Amino acid sequence: MSQRRPANRPASPASRRTPRPTADDIIAQRLKQGGQKVKFRRYVVSGAMTMVIIAGAWYGASLKTEQDIEKQRKKVYEATDQELIEHLTIMKNKHQRTKTELDKKLSVVRGRMTENAKREAEERGEFATPSHAPLPAPKSLDTDGQNGKGSIGRWFSWGGKG
Repeated sequence: MSQRRPANRPASPASRRTPRPTADDIIAQRLKQGGQKVKFRRYVVSGAMTMVIIAGAWYGASLKTEQDIEKQRKKVYEATDQELIEHLTIMKNKHQRTKTELDKKLSVVRGRMTENAKREAEERGEFATPSHAPLPAPKSLDTDGQNGKGSIGRWFSWGGKG
């Protein structure tokens, strides 16, 4: 026995419903509305991924640096006396080369200073200082007029009586 609805009754609410929208319909509708939520979410996700990548790179670099330092320490601790002497000799030669280069540059600068002083004195009509006149030596860090015990000597012991 089938039930038939009378002709004067309206259709049921289930039959009046519109079909459910698909994902493509929802995205299209949001984009039509300006897509503000979609844009905001995209920016948040992009920013978060960028921060994760930066943090990972920073951590990886610090880990690599720590490992390199540890390798250097281990190498120094395990080195024989002969290897240490060779290393110190190499470093000494390197520092002596640097000192020689800096002394040459310093002599050039002092020569320029003397030439400039001569030229300026001649322009003013004064006598210039001879080119062989030494410049005053810088004050030593070790003494400041306190019985030979300078400001550095107060905090560090130089191997003698403190």
